[in-house]
Amino acid sequence: MMVGPVGGTPRRRGFGLVEMAGAGALFATIVLITLQVVGWVASERAAVGRREAATRAAGNLMERILARPWADLSTESLAPLVRSLAGSQSIAPARLRVEVLAGPPLDGRGQKRVVVEVVWPDRSRINESPLRLVAWTFERKGNQP
Repeated sequence: MMVGPVGGTPRRRGFGLVEMAGAGALFATIVLITLQVVGWVASERAAVGRREAATRAAGNLMERILARPWADLSTESLAPLVRSLAGSQSIAPARLRVEVLAGPPLDGRGQKRVVVEVVWPDRSRINESPLRLVAWTFERKGNQP
């Protein structure tokens, strides 16, 4: 038996069974927490990706709508455009809604409020908070660009 430097106590070599079990439990706990965090980060990244796709789709739709002649802007006339975009794969489970409301004339020009709304479900099939884009467009008078 080897004797330690102080007081004649025996020197221990390596880990005992209890220390090994404790180290294994600690390691398993750290691995479990790390995997949970990685899973949470992955689901958050997927949610951000869905929101980005919805934002792009709403922005593109708003651009298409505002490029149309002012007199042709109505909820009914935009329905075919909304139906064609709603079926696209980029925002497959999302729902698009477009609403055009005429406002009172301003400075002798007509005005319309255009609302584009996108609603999409998260992983648990509960709808995320909707994304809404709102734009005002005004009737052009004479040769104004």
